[in-house]
Amino acid sequence: MTEFANGVDPERQGYQDLTNRDDEIAAYMRNRKSSVRTKTWRQHGTALRHFRDFIDERNLSPGDLVDDDADDLVNWFKAKDAINDQTAKAYLGRISHMYDYAIRRRRSNEFSDIDYNPIAIVIEDESFEEDGTSERREIGHKVMREAVQSIHHPLLLCMVVLLLKTGIRAGELVNIDMRDVHLDHHWAKEHFPECRENLEKRPDTLYIAPRSEMEVGNVVNGEERKDPNKRKRGTYIPIDKELKSVMLLWLAIRPPSRSPAEPFFTLTTGGRTTIPGDRLRSDYVWSKITDWAQEQGWWSSDATLESNVSPHYFRHYFRTIFGRKSGDELLVKYLRGDKGEAMDDYMHYWGDNVREPYLQSIYKLF
Repeated sequence: MTEFANGVDPERQGYQDLTNRDDEIAAYMRNRKSSVRTKTWRQHGTALRHFRDFIDERNLSPGDLVDDDADDLVNWFKAKDAINDQTAKAYLGRISHMYDYAIRRRRSNEFSDIDYNPIAIVIEDESFEEDGTSERREIGHKVMREAVQSIHHPLLLCMVVLLLKTGIRAGELVNIDMRDVHLDHHWAKEHFPECRENLEKRPDTLYIAPRSEMEVGNVVNGEERKDPNKRKRGTYIPIDKELKSVMLLWLAIRPPSRSPAEPFFTLTTGGRTTIPGDRLRSDYVWSKITDWAQEQGWWSSDATLESNVSPHYFRHYFRTIFGRKSGDELLVKYLRGDKGEAMDDYMHYWGDNVREPYLQSIYKLF
């Protein structure tokens, strides 16, 4: 028979052990109670009870969490015999949802201390054993193409196409500087800074820096970074004609930046603490893409991480569709920046092993 503190089952109390707290967990549970099904609310409550135990053990608040804490949370779940990998993954997805919810409402006093979602980052990189029951949303290529072609704003269009065609992470996308992009086009060369020296002989190529160069708090290219890169090695990714056209379209309206780093992606409108030209944050990318996905009927607050379309989903889409067309699992891992085997051949023989196979296999969106 299960024993509870004070002899009372907290679930029968309506999760008062969570709603009576003075933090974002309590605000989230109170706000969501009337807007979701009871079953969904209870599922989130169960996950957040575990999260509460984790942060209370470490004397942390939800807004204090950084990437290393999120890694520790994964290991903390995996160390519990009563929680299997799929349950841990589900719990992490619900905790991540709380962070996304808070970020969207950070102008309110209840959520003002949360401006970053470290849980979403760690979920992208962690390997979980599959039990065959996950319900990943499957979107046909024709349907995806039609949805992409319905996007009118050049910023959203460029973000979506870049994520779909490369499999990179949202944090890596926002860390791209103008110097990390070599577009072989006279207009781009006339109006924007020169690319990195290591890109000079690689036209129409994007460079994604490794984690060792891009941690939160690092000053890179004259700007302190707020989002990390997670890949172990720097990666050169070919830019095909479709992506090149979309990138040029975005650059034609890109507001100038006050940052010496010259971020590739910048805000087009200001906010409470931002102005047009400031670097995007990963939470902005998640917010805009999930809003777009919701318009397509591909995102719901009641759904799981697997079935919702988000920047993380695009990594799955790239791995599945591009992997199927290329038949080269190591190439997929190299481009996505996955953990795994050393890939020296992809660096030393990049043209033969990366550029040509990529350009032959990358799917068309227009």
